[in-house]
Amino acid sequence: MPTLKVIRLSDDRVIYPFQGHADMPFFDEADDAQSYAERYGWQLVDGDIAVPE
Repeated sequence: MPTLKVIRLSDDRVIYPFQGHADMPFFDEADDAQSYAERYGWQLVDGDIAVPE
């Protein structure tokens, strides 16, 4: 199962995974998986900056 963990550095709060999150998709190539994880991670960070909890 592919995994991703995104942590807010200022307070070590875990942004992803969160309760009810969707599973990460599977990719045939490791580079594709890494690219997806980086893009998705930045989307999560941008969303957290826009609307922090």
